Amino acid sequence: MPPPGKPMSKDVSKDEALMQAARNADAETMKREIEGGASVNARDRETGASALHYIAAQGAACLARPLASGKCDHLARDRQGRLASELAGVYGSDPAMARLLMRKELQQARAQGLELKRRGQEPARKKPRAVTRMTRDRDRERDRER
Repeated sequence: MPPPGKPMSKDVSKDEALMQAARNADAETMKREIEGGASVNARDRETGASALHYIAAQGAACLARPLASGKCDHLARDRQGRLASELAGVYGSDPAMARLLMRKELQQARAQGLELKRRGQEPARKKPRAVTRMTRDRDRERDRER
């Protein structure tokens, strides 16, 4: 990979160059490749991850802006079935980015008439068991105090 700001080799396709720039957190190259016609929804051949997945896993919210200029598919899953928001929550260091991506995923799912499900979880609109259990325990403690 050439240093940031240097052109990619001519034998690398625009989509591959965009993916490489996303992996290396190179905002300038990402912007240049998108303006040059690279697809914002391009996928890595090995992992199935999109540029958004790599950016989310790095917690690089500032790099998400070039992708937002195009029609980014927030519902894209990698080969392990993970959404970008899931990677941001697990590997990224910015919880605000994970929340923003979750919001974008929900908006896109509603617009397409889909019910969004996260890996290994109930549908997004149901409360997780832990929240229900915490609420139930809190209510029991209040009853005991009375």
